[in-house]
Amino acid sequence: MAIDYDDEARQHVARLLADLSRPEAYPFAVDAVDIEETHISIVFLAGDLVFKVKKPVDFGFLDFTTLERRHHFCQEEVRLNRRLTRDVYLGVVPVVEVGGQLQFYGDGPVVEYAVKMRRLPDDRMLLRMLGRGEVDERVLVALADRLTRFYREEAATGPGVDEWGTPEAVWHNIRENLDQTAPYAGEIIAPVQLRWIEDASSNFLWSQADLFGRRVAGGQIREGHGDLHLAHVFVERPEPDGLQIVDCIEFNPRLRCGDIAVDIAFLSMDLDHHGRSDLSARFVALLAERLADDDLARLVHFFSIYRAHVRAKVNCFRTDELAPELPEYLAVRTQAERYIDLATSYIVEPMRPTL
Repeated sequence: MAIDYDDEARQHVARLLADLSRPEAYPFAVDAVDIEETHISIVFLAGDLVFKVKKPVDFGFLDFTTLERRHHFCQEEVRLNRRLTRDVYLGVVPVVEVGGQLQFYGDGPVVEYAVKMRRLPDDRMLLRMLGRGEVDERVLVALADRLTRFYREEAATGPGVDEWGTPEAVWHNIRENLDQTAPYAGEIIAPVQLRWIEDASSNFLWSQADLFGRRVAGGQIREGHGDLHLAHVFVERPEPDGLQIVDCIEFNPRLRCGDIAVDIAFLSMDLDHHGRSDLSARFVALLAERLADDDLARLVHFFSIYRAHVRAKVNCFRTDELAPELPEYLAVRTQAERYIDLATSYIVEPMRPTL
């Protein structure tokens, strides 16, 4: 699914990047502005603060094409992310035009909105800690304890949430992934890999329909995080209340709500992706014990196929924004290939169809 901005949207994104990268665009002293960009947002890091702007894109599963929608989802991002953070999501601020240039705050017409956040120390990101060998039992226990409290006491369940845990809803998300990565088959993804994912996922899901039904009836469908990977967990202190878990899915309830296993599978898969299947298994075991969930491990394994496929898709989308001659293009493409390889690695031989 190529990112197909119209001319107005493309110019808007270019203007945001140019104008908001200036230190003068901020109402406080800034030496320099760092920029991080994804397929759906631009993040401006200025001193101790972060300002996140949504791109005017429509991927089907999200629609940020109007200013009103972007404003609404900025507000939702703040509301939802405050569940798993403290004093991080500070509010929504306007981007205004003053003297022909864009800036935060000021007297002028509002042309965009941004989520304002406290900047968390990069070295406390779980991904960085993993690279330094600092993710130990104490960190895993703290994370398992915090998520147990979240799923048991804080994440909504019941009407309006349970519907996202049915086999039909699960299959809708898998099918969407398959459809949206189909254009990359034969170039970034091997066509046989998509066939394996489709057949293995379908076989497990429909053969275990009763299990998924019991999960719905048993209250294991929750309004979760939706994007729970290593770069979204910060360990300010290795204890449950010392964790900051950021950047949940705000733009689509069906990608945020689901079985707790689909949330847990994202972080488990990410640990596998970074070569730490031992930590992945321990993390899942800790949660299964705390949640008294005998089916969690096999469901996490099943949903890990989907989660790795999601990460492959996101990186495929990102290649559409990059010129092939750029070093970043090759890095992003390689990540897409690694994630799709990981997705198919979860399909053990008995699950693979004869081709």
